[in-house]
Amino acid sequence: MDRILPPLLDFTSLLIFPFLGVMALLKRRGWVYLVVISVVWTLVGAVALLLDWTFGVPRARLEHGWLVGVALAAGFLAVAWLKEQRKVSRWLKFGTAALTVIVFLRALQQFFLHYGT
Repeated sequence: MDRILPPLLDFTSLLIFPFLGVMALLKRRGWVYLVVISVVWTLVGAVALLLDWTFGVPRARLEHGWLVGVALAAGFLAVAWLKEQRKVSRWLKFGTAALTVIVFLRALQQFFLHYGT
């Protein structure tokens, strides 16, 4: 179990949020999943850190993974929200969509570099 939790934490914080961000760009339903997962991640992580439940993961790593997930979730929620706004220029929408795809691809690459060997 100790060997599975760190990759699971990294997978969730580095891949799920970018994936849901890309999904939110492609489908309207993706927005709902992104919001739900973001809220659950934030609340469960905050409770775990407050009650010192580290699940066998070093506290520093758990804090880092949680903060990365919260930051990614907030960024992708902002991108998805900007996409829905009619007043936002087409270039800004294109730029945020491109950034979302780039972050997803970079997170995927980092995950496979770290755990693929």
